[in-house]
Amino acid sequence: LSDIWNAGPIGNVYWMNITVYPTSVPDTNWTQFQYDIANAGNSPADAPDDNTTKWITDDIGAVVGSQTMIKDGKIFVYADTKVYALDKDSHLPVWTATIPGDTQAFGSWASPAYSNDFIFVSGGYNLSKISATDGTTGNLEIAFPNGGYSCNGGPTVANGKVFAGSGTDKYYAFHESDLTEIWNYTVPEGDAVSTPAVADGKVVVGARTPWGGSTSNLSCIDEATGVLAWATPTQLSGAIGGSASIDAANDRIYVSTYVDWVADTGLLYAVNFTTGAIVWSQPIRYSDSTPAIAGEYIYVSGGVNAPGTTYCFNQAGVSQWTVPHGSWTVAPTIADDKLFTGDIAPWGGDGIYVFNATTGASLWSYSHGGSSVSVANADPMAVTVGNDGKVYAFGTPAAAPVTIEMDDHTMSPSGTLVAPIWLNGIEDYGAATITVEYNNSVVIVADVDDGPFSEVVASNIDNTLGKVRISAENIHGVDGNIEFARITFDAVGTYDDDTTLGLSVQKLVDINYTTIANSVDNGSITLKETDPPVISNETADPAKIIQTNLTGRARPESRANSTLSVDVVDLGSGVDTVAIDLSPIGGSAVTYMTGTYPPEFTGASYAVGGVGLNQLHNLVVTATDNNNNIATSTISLEVLIRGDVVRGTGTTVKANVNIGDALYIARHTVGLEPEADNWLLVGDVVGEAGDPMGDDRVDMADALYIVRYALDKEDEP
Repeated sequence: LSDIWNAGPIGNVYWMNITVYPTSVPDTNWTQFQYDIANAGNSPADAPDDNTTKWITDDIGAVVGSQTMIKDGKIFVYADTKVYALDKDSHLPVWTATIPGDTQAFGSWASPAYSNDFIFVSGGYNLSKISATDGTTGNLEIAFPNGGYSCNGGPTVANGKVFAGSGTDKYYAFHESDLTEIWNYTVPEGDAVSTPAVADGKVVVGARTPWGGSTSNLSCIDEATGVLAWATPTQLSGAIGGSASIDAANDRIYVSTYVDWVADTGLLYAVNFTTGAIVWSQPIRYSDSTPAIAGEYIYVSGGVNAPGTTYCFNQAGVSQWTVPHGSWTVAPTIADDKLFTGDIAPWGGDGIYVFNATTGASLWSYSHGGSSVSVANADPMAVTVGNDGKVYAFGTPAAAPVTIEMDDHTMSPSGTLVAPIWLNGIEDYGAATITVEYNNSVVIVADVDDGPFSEVVASNIDNTLGKVRISAENIHGVDGNIEFARITFDAVGTYDDDTTLGLSVQKLVDINYTTIANSVDNGSITLKETDPPVISNETADPAKIIQTNLTGRARPESRANSTLSVDVVDLGSGVDTVAIDLSPIGGSAVTYMTGTYPPEFTGASYAVGGVGLNQLHNLVVTATDNNNNIATSTISLEVLIRGDVVRGTGTTVKANVNIGDALYIARHTVGLEPEADNWLLVGDVVGEAGDPMGDDRVDMADALYIVRYALDKEDEP
């Protein structure tokens, strides 16, 4: 029943080198403006093949021209003074957060950004950090240090930094964690209204000159320091009111400028990423559009007058084709060889149009939506904001938006369980009649109660047939995941009996008496022991040991090893495993203790050698029964340093065992000092003729050994 574990002052360490070769997995979420930190606007996600709407929200004040972010199961929407997290499948709000927003009503169409479970929004005088999980936990908000007012350009989050324009003359880099400033950069002229593009350790931003301004600059800044790498040596004609996109692989930056509102003219520039030199420019319509990059093609939209235009150029600046839809505020996006663009309205977004990204052939359209589209998930799914405050999602609708559900439960054969019936994803719940069927040899129904937002009007419990029918209502209507009713079950079966909780819906209507489509997800009850094992008699014998010597000098086994013992009893399913965490003393975090079980584990032991110098360790014992019930306890074991008579505080033997310990022993031998704590255990370091096992006393021979060790003439005691 015993094994021996010997470890050195820092434990016996064994390791292997494991090389992991990562596989590149395309991210089919949409977490930054124009998909990625380079503003490339090109997603690897599948995209819808037609204009089937997955869902449409009510008017939630979504800002026209803003792009939504998509991460896993949520859609994040900027709505001026609010930010919404919508459920990807049902469009129901998961949470809503309040921010200061565009207090001056400039009409900012900034887009949020997602990083590390937070949403970042720059709007008006403020930069906000919002928990993507619940909209509350860990939120932060700062004002731009220069008192600036951000408009149109949103933040970009990369490499632990948040990059954002203040709307006046400065761009900032803030720490992602706490929004403290790292650096700021003053643009050569105009306003900092771009969403920064980031690639290869550089940040590229533009500046909007006042209305009618004839020239502008593009700036490339060192990401870490904020030092200017270059500003375009030759100024660009027109003003940069949008954002640049970076094609680092081809050493290019693309950016549009607006030239003349009345004449509806603008330019698309290709700029060398390394030097800032202009490679080429082509005339387009008036534009704040951020170009999208897909392979050898560049796409940009423009036009202040309906209908707008979206252009396709190759890398040499040669026009490939145009389509008669687009807007000066829309950034086209690419996914699944599809080009998404939107028609114009006063400030962007009035109808979505989809074309083949290679040929320009029309694929499908929809008369609403049209703000810069985000495409994500393998569903597939495309999301856009309309000029009516609504969010439009295209893709395959959920088969049944409302699920009637019961959970899977475990209960004791002698126990009682309260199991709710859930109406998940419901809107304007009014009334329902639902039946639950069960095996009456396993459980019976004792009672039916209201849910928090659902009043049980009548229930019929029939334990003879094994079913209960429940009618309940909410006269005001309620949305979300609602507990329709709570059923109390009493167990009447034995261990391992189980029953399905079979659901059927006789009626489900909203407060307008309209039938609500639904699906059911049955639950279950399994009778299992729920009491954990009982651990007792936790013992270390002895309770104090000395450390093992890595140099190999022997130790008395009775002083260097301890037998660890527990008793474990489980009268239900029986003990499965008993493990102890020996990692504090240099062993494995999961070391299975030896013994005989089930159903009892009695008197088994595990012997260890000590590390963890001069520390009292509470070693955690975990007992698991055959129903996976878990109990924990601890065994206390103190590990002392041999030779450390005057207890030290160092982390190594050398730091603790020194001439002071030898002096104490010498003074004791002439009656000037009492025996120290653990006198023989730590003080008896040498016996006759240098015997490492000691001689069961502490005298001047031990003092001599310690002095010689301190002078590097002997091995570690």
